[in-house]
Amino acid sequence: MLPLLLVTLVSIPIQFIMVKVTSKENFEKLIDYLQEHGYSKEYLKSMRTEMRVVVRLQEHGEWRGYREHYLQYAGSITSSGYLRRKKSIVGLLEQYDVRGIYPSGPGNLSLFMKVSHYDCLCEEFRSVIDTYRKVEKERGVKEPTISISSLNTSVFFHSLQGHGIQSLAQITEKEVVGFFFSGGVQKYGHSFKKNIRAVFKATRTHFAGCAAIMDFLPPIREQRKNIQYLTPEEAGRLKSVLDAPDSGLCLRERAMVRLLMYTGLRACDVAALRLEDIDWSKDIIRIVQQKTGVALTLPLRAVVGNALYDYIVKERPHCDTREVFVSKFPHHRRLGAGSIGGAINAVYDAAGIRMGKGERRGSHIFRHLLAVTLLGNDVPQPVISSTLGHTSPESVEAYLSADFMHLRKCGLSIENFPVRKEVFG
Repeated sequence: MLPLLLVTLVSIPIQFIMVKVTSKENFEKLIDYLQEHGYSKEYLKSMRTEMRVVVRLQEHGEWRGYREHYLQYAGSITSSGYLRRKKSIVGLLEQYDVRGIYPSGPGNLSLFMKVSHYDCLCEEFRSVIDTYRKVEKERGVKEPTISISSLNTSVFFHSLQGHGIQSLAQITEKEVVGFFFSGGVQKYGHSFKKNIRAVFKATRTHFAGCAAIMDFLPPIREQRKNIQYLTPEEAGRLKSVLDAPDSGLCLRERAMVRLLMYTGLRACDVAALRLEDIDWSKDIIRIVQQKTGVALTLPLRAVVGNALYDYIVKERPHCDTREVFVSKFPHHRRLGAGSIGGAINAVYDAAGIRMGKGERRGSHIFRHLLAVTLLGNDVPQPVISSTLGHTSPESVEAYLSADFMHLRKCGLSIENFPVRKEVFG
């Protein structure tokens, strides 16, 4: 996989960034910072060696930028592990030297070597996506929606470019269908097609050919997966381990999962929750949702508030980070949404449920649990939608299929229909 990646990177026209000669004293400030934030002696030694190389190249007028510097290593190093370490060091230096950004800890490195599908597109294809972004932003479409449609269309265009297509006029129905299906096997689904269609629909008056490409898109049936909802028994076991002092869970894990379970917040919103978002005097939480950008106010129930208070007072490190949940490492940075998944897994493991391969454990399942619980208690649907932060009241309809209490009332008796006993045997 690695050689293939390098070929892609080298094939892209690169504009080298000519930077000023960096002083050894400036680099030493970075070394001091790394020492204070827990980097190993071995890593610091490798960093000093790389700094000397960078300074020497700059002093001799041979410096062509950090990207080119890394690619020189990539063309000569055969060990993937050693190359990853070089990328880590060069990326960290680039982040500090060019952008003036100090690293926030091991593993949080510069993204300077990442090249997106969009970056690889020809001018016309990029223009289509740029126009789509501009049109939809002016129309008030939310950024997450614009981003995912742009990303999907970039993948579509990039695939066509791989077959020698460099303009909209060259795109035929054969190529479009071939993108979605290969050898009779479907590669992309209904949502992917819908996102691509949105781009061509928004730009069809700006580019000749977009309307025709919309007609080329093949019919793909929308498929909905059966969600593995939490049963009442599973929910009860999860609550029990959250309450048990000897379950082995830390206070951060307990607080995170209680937030998910009792508020229905998305994992990204739990990760982004800030100390000032909690109004202890009024027992409410105020946030701006990461997905929709819409403000949301929720009641702070005692079971959630107590868990948050215990974590903040007894376990959370003293640091300048304003997010509630921070890492345990010396740099104490905010956690990403992926870290919430680690807390969820810890709680499931402690409860001994969903241990099989493929059994659903994600954070979204707690939104289902809250919605179904509210539906079961005859809470009106608009109130549930508001609680979950939906921008459309119809969004709650996806949860109705799990409202078994009310669905049973809709069931019809089959007593008067002749059915063999073997059917229920």
